[in-house]
Amino acid sequence: MNLNLQLADEESYQALGEPSTIEQAVQQRDRALNALSVMAEAVSTQLSVDAVLHKALEQTLATLEVKAGAITLLNEQTNMLQFRAQQGWQVHNFVQEGICVPADKGMSGIVIRTGKPVATANVDQDRRIIVDAFRDEPVKAMIMAPMRARGRVLGVLSAMSYQPRRFTQDEVALLIAIGNQIGVAVDNARLYEQEHERLRITELHLSAERRRAEDMALLRDTLVHMAGTNDLPDMLEYLTQAALKLSQATVVEVDFYAATSNRMTLGMALHENGSRRPLCTAPHRNSLAAEAVKQKHILQRAVNPEGEYLSNIEFIIAMPMVQKNANGAILLGYQTETELDQQTYSSLQLLADQAALALERLRLYAQERRKATYLMLVNRISQAAVEKLRHETLLVRIVSLIQQGFGLFNVSLYMGTPLTLKASSGGDPVTSNVIIKRGLPILAAQEKRPLLANNIEDDERCEAPPWVAEHAQAEIAVPLLNGEKVNGVLDLFSIDPYIFDAMDVETMSTLANQLAVILENGELYTQMKRQLTELAALYEVTRAIAQPMKLEAVLQGITSSVYAALEPDACFIALLDKNKKLLTVRAAVGESTHWQKCIKLPKEYKNIDTLPQKNRPIHITDMQAESFPFEFNASVRSLIMVLLLSSQEEIIGVLVLTSHNPHNFSGDDERLIAGAASQASVAIEKARLYEHLAQHNRSLNHAYEELKELTNTKDTIVQNISHELRTPLTYIKGYIDLLGDQAVSISAPESQQIMELITRKTEEVIKIVNEIVAVDEYAAAELNHEPVVVQALLDKVLEIHQEEAAQKSIIIQLQAIVPDLKIYGDQERLIQLCSNILDNAIKFSPDGGNIWIGVKTEQTLVHLTFRDQGIGIPRNQLKNIFETFYQVDSSPTRRFGGLGIGLAVVRRIAEAHKGMVWAESEVGQGSTFHVLLPGTTPSIACESQPSWQTSRKE
Repeated sequence: MNLNLQLADEESYQALGEPSTIEQAVQQRDRALNALSVMAEAVSTQLSVDAVLHKALEQTLATLEVKAGAITLLNEQTNMLQFRAQQGWQVHNFVQEGICVPADKGMSGIVIRTGKPVATANVDQDRRIIVDAFRDEPVKAMIMAPMRARGRVLGVLSAMSYQPRRFTQDEVALLIAIGNQIGVAVDNARLYEQEHERLRITELHLSAERRRAEDMALLRDTLVHMAGTNDLPDMLEYLTQAALKLSQATVVEVDFYAATSNRMTLGMALHENGSRRPLCTAPHRNSLAAEAVKQKHILQRAVNPEGEYLSNIEFIIAMPMVQKNANGAILLGYQTETELDQQTYSSLQLLADQAALALERLRLYAQERRKATYLMLVNRISQAAVEKLRHETLLVRIVSLIQQGFGLFNVSLYMGTPLTLKASSGGDPVTSNVIIKRGLPILAAQEKRPLLANNIEDDERCEAPPWVAEHAQAEIAVPLLNGEKVNGVLDLFSIDPYIFDAMDVETMSTLANQLAVILENGELYTQMKRQLTELAALYEVTRAIAQPMKLEAVLQGITSSVYAALEPDACFIALLDKNKKLLTVRAAVGESTHWQKCIKLPKEYKNIDTLPQKNRPIHITDMQAESFPFEFNASVRSLIMVLLLSSQEEIIGVLVLTSHNPHNFSGDDERLIAGAASQASVAIEKARLYEHLAQHNRSLNHAYEELKELTNTKDTIVQNISHELRTPLTYIKGYIDLLGDQAVSISAPESQQIMELITRKTEEVIKIVNEIVAVDEYAAAELNHEPVVVQALLDKVLEIHQEEAAQKSIIIQLQAIVPDLKIYGDQERLIQLCSNILDNAIKFSPDGGNIWIGVKTEQTLVHLTFRDQGIGIPRNQLKNIFETFYQVDSSPTRRFGGLGIGLAVVRRIAEAHKGMVWAESEVGQGSTFHVLLPGTTPSIACESQPSWQTSRKE
């Protein structure tokens, strides 16, 4: 391999190693071929120059088995070599530091100039090292090779060793090959970057053309829409959206200019984030917009204006919209100073000119629409007048039609003397019947001519009412004239100053004159309808008197009739108590009258008879301005109260109408309510008499039913007692007759048996009599209270009934009882109580059945339960079984005997111990009797529970 090395001296020549042996040469050639293959594959996948250089340097150092190296590229314009890749250096990073060296000096300069590799064996002593900072690196040997492409040297590839070594000729040849390959890769990467930049520039041009086409399409669509719409907010929405997109501004604002007031008003504002401020003609003090309109020229200014949508804007461009009678400006707001290109300026100027034309067209359209609206309103008002609406409803309908038809901020109608608000539409909510004492409507009524104020703030005649004062800017007050008579005033407001003109005044005057005639006819109709309503109400009250009805129904009928006739907020009747100190509301219609349920008489009136105006209605027109002895809800502003008098001229109550509005009632209302009160007084007396007779009749019926029930009870008791006594007495009489019959021979033993049977039957009769007497004795007898051991008590009861249970093969089971558990009571009475319950359970249990007796404690009480498997008791009769002489089956053919006294005695004993007893049962499922008795003292508070309850939890 022939290598032409540039040698500066003999020492440089000695830096090259000896030629390799044949075997070493073969190995080095294989390694070189492999390295070149890997290098080619590595750099061919990289598209950027820096990526190619770093990958190539890394592969070169690995192939030469050295740790450090660098690549510099030649800048042909400056003739400087710049470090672009570096690896393995210990001190400096020339790439990050941006180090450049002259291309005609030093070792690298030799490589660039000659196009041949250069090597050195001793960096420290080599005078060709011209970069002083490089000497800080502990490099001992270095070799440099050119990087060629298309016949030019593009840069230098350097390999460095920190150990003394001599680079062989094969390594030099390999470095040259690698350098040339890197040069080709760098050249390709540069060509790719150049092509990529050319494509980027081309794409920018195409993007600009596309944007220009999009802007033109947007401008065309916007102009077409503005030319075709008759809705100002819709036109402004399209205008601001188009301007925002064309200008790329932060915010776009459209302002209107009024030359007469020299003011700008906001039409629409649209922010780039989508937030918007819709049509609002409130004053807007932007001097730049006004200047642009006056000068008819585009202006721009670096300012920081105040305003909700311009608070973050530092630069504004104002584009005027100028036409004969429709002027304004488009404001473009930016956060930084911006220079628009000529095409954008042209597009925006065209947009502004077309917007001015659209505004002028809308103005002309509005004039024609106003004429059509006037004709339509006259027609609609006439239609409303013949619909036979209530007067108040008609007024509200009329002002609403005017306000909506002309697009006004507020329309108010005042009528009467003094001028009182009767209807209002638009503006803030307001109640009717507000009296005004100053302002343009007062002057219009006095002068009997329409008055115009196009700027309320600067007009001393104006005093806008509270419901429009915050927004109203212009006002027209038009009197409603019928000949020389002023029936009212129509007050119209706009939130735009200087918006009304002579045509508006003329239109409203004509409309007001026609409205005056319509309202007068409506008033006549209302009066006639009112008279008919009064007659109907009085008829209803009279009809209520003629029918026998309950007092509540009569009172409710009267209040409903009066309420329907006068339609107040509330109507109620309050009746006087027996002591004549308290009025209680007995019937009410309208809003909630819970605050009126009890009306106490004022302290200064000891008797309601001393109240003034006894024979005529008490009419309070304004509760806030007049004193009144009764306390009403604070919302009540006016009322009429009429005293209800009996036939003896005694006050029995009051009839009251209330309203939230002052001056709501008239003299006609007084006349109606006075007549209704007179009729109501008669109706109340008649209803009370009817109720008294009805109550007396109910008392007689109740007494009759009680007597009938007592008679039935007496018959049942007599029947049961006779049934129970007849059987033993029949036995006694039969055997006595047998003993007295001389014809019958009776032996001594037989005689003895007969006497024993007579004795038993006699004892049964005595027992029945004692049970009857015992009911009252147990209630009246004194109890001997002492602690009674429950176990001993129940053992005694079981002993008494042992034989009786055995005869029916009934098993009585007694649960385990807490030792020494005691009941505080009379032992004999308690034995009788338990014995009667157990006797009842045995009687009604089937042969071979079971009876369970349970005991438990509940706080300081002892709870006894007796459960059987008997026939059961119907639920509807459980509450009666503890009544004296009551039997579930009291028919003469009943299966079980008895007088119905045993359970009555149980209840009397339990109550005497301050305890209680109840039963639970299902027919066919047996019964359970519960007894609750004091475990300590007899003062347990259980008597509040009825003793016949079916379940204590109920």
